[in-house]
Amino acid sequence: MEKHLNFVKIINEKIEQQTKWDENFENQQLLLDLCVHSSDLSWLARDFKIGQVWAGLLFEEFFNQGDVQVQ
Repeated sequence: MEKHLNFVKIINEKIEQQTKWDENFENQQLLLDLCVHSSDLSWLARDFKIGQVWAGLLFEEFFNQGDVQVQ
Protein backbone atom coordinates (compact mmCIF):
# COMPACT_ATOMS: atom_id res chain seq x y z
CA MET A 1 0.00 0.00 0.00
CA GLU A 2 2.95 2.35 0.44
CA LYS A 3 3.23 2.59 -3.35
CA HIS A 4 -0.52 2.87 -3.97
CA LEU A 5 -0.74 6.56 -4.91
CA ASN A 6 2.21 6.38 -7.30
CA PHE A 7 0.78 3.21 -8.84
CA VAL A 8 -2.62 4.86 -9.39
CA LYS A 9 -0.89 7.88 -10.95
CA ILE A 10 1.02 5.67 -13.41
CA ILE A 11 -2.13 3.74 -14.36
CA ASN A 12 -4.08 6.97 -14.90
CA GLU A 13 -1.31 8.36 -17.11
CA LYS A 14 -1.31 5.18 -19.20
CA ILE A 15 -5.09 5.39 -19.57
CA GLU A 16 -4.94 9.07 -20.60
CA GLN A 17 -2.26 8.20 -23.17
CA GLN A 18 -4.52 5.42 -24.51
CA THR A 19 -1.74 2.92 -23.97
CA LYS A 20 -1.87 -0.35 -25.85
CA TRP A 21 -1.46 -2.80 -22.98
CA ASP A 22 -0.17 -5.63 -25.16
CA GLU A 23 2.50 -3.38 -26.71
CA ASN A 24 5.40 -4.47 -24.50
CA PHE A 25 6.27 -6.54 -21.47
CA GLU A 26 6.37 -3.54 -19.11
CA ASN A 27 2.77 -2.62 -19.97
CA GLN A 28 1.64 -6.23 -19.60
CA GLN A 29 3.33 -6.47 -16.20
CA LEU A 30 1.70 -3.21 -15.12
CA LEU A 31 -1.71 -4.54 -16.12
CA LEU A 32 -1.12 -7.77 -14.18
CA ASP A 33 0.00 -5.72 -11.17
CA LEU A 34 -3.24 -3.74 -11.44
CA CYS A 35 -5.28 -6.95 -11.38
CA VAL A 36 -3.48 -8.26 -8.30
CA HIS A 37 -3.67 -4.90 -6.54
CA SER A 38 -7.40 -4.62 -7.28
CA SER A 39 -8.14 -8.11 -6.02
CA ASP A 40 -6.10 -7.40 -2.90
CA LEU A 41 -8.36 -4.44 -2.10
CA SER A 42 -11.64 -6.02 -3.23
CA TRP A 43 -12.71 -6.98 0.29
CA LEU A 44 -13.29 -3.28 1.00
CA ALA A 45 -16.18 -3.23 -1.47
CA ARG A 46 -18.03 -6.07 0.23
CA ASP A 47 -20.78 -5.94 2.83
CA PHE A 48 -19.54 -4.67 6.22
CA LYS A 49 -20.11 -8.00 7.98
CA ILE A 50 -18.05 -9.85 5.36
CA GLY A 51 -15.33 -7.19 5.57
CA GLN A 52 -15.32 -7.54 9.33
CA VAL A 53 -14.73 -11.30 9.04
CA TRP A 54 -11.93 -10.74 6.50
CA ALA A 55 -10.28 -8.13 8.72
CA GLY A 56 -10.41 -10.50 11.68
CA LEU A 57 -8.81 -13.28 9.64
CA LEU A 58 -6.13 -10.91 8.40
CA PHE A 59 -5.26 -9.76 11.92
CA GLU A 60 -5.13 -13.39 13.05
CA GLU A 61 -2.77 -14.24 10.17
CA PHE A 62 -0.48 -11.31 10.99
CA PHE A 63 -0.48 -12.27 14.66
CA ASN A 64 0.43 -15.87 13.82
CA GLN A 65 3.21 -14.73 11.49
CA GLY A 66 4.62 -12.63 14.32
CA ASP A 67 4.94 -15.79 16.43
CA VAL A 68 6.95 -17.63 13.77
CA GLN A 69 10.65 -17.65 14.54
CA VAL A 70 12.91 -16.83 11.60
CA GLN A 71 16.19 -18.69 11.55
